[in-house]
Amino acid sequence: MNMRARLCKRLDCPHNISLSIQVVNCSTPANYFHVIRRQCKMDFRKPLIIFTPKSLLRLPAAKSALEDMSEGTSFRRCILEDGAASKNPEGVKKLILCTGKVYYDLIKARDEKKLDSDIAITRVEQLCPFPFDYIKEETEKYRNAEITWTQEEPKNMGYWSYVKPRIETATGHAKKV
Repeated sequence: MNMRARLCKRLDCPHNISLSIQVVNCSTPANYFHVIRRQCKMDFRKPLIIFTPKSLLRLPAAKSALEDMSEGTSFRRCILEDGAASKNPEGVKKLILCTGKVYYDLIKARDEKKLDSDIAITRVEQLCPFPFDYIKEETEKYRNAEITWTQEEPKNMGYWSYVKPRIETATGHAKKV
């Protein structure tokens, strides 16, 4: 039997229930390693749901250095923009928030169109509990930018209905998503 993970169904639950689970979509081998390690080392058990596509296994861009898995490193709930856009945040026109494999498609398109300094891309690696602090920090850093959520799935099947109100809360409803 072929069972597809319905992302929206996993997260479409009351707020208090969503705090008792962890949902991640890792885009790097290092983050995948760290989330498993974190789960094993926790003092208490909390269900962990990992939505990471098999296609990342052979994607050349999806790689991590050994240093990313060495001592002093840990799971990153969000992987913030660290390219040309981060050097001049006032000049960024669009902040794209995404999760998982679509990040690599976005990077490729941004590079092809030479929009490195106009578009910042931030990966939300942990969706539940939602990383309000990182989203607030990024939206404040790129305060002139339009905020966009991008996903591979259609609007009614991905994380959109879950993340939209949370992004709005993180920004204090100051920006439209």
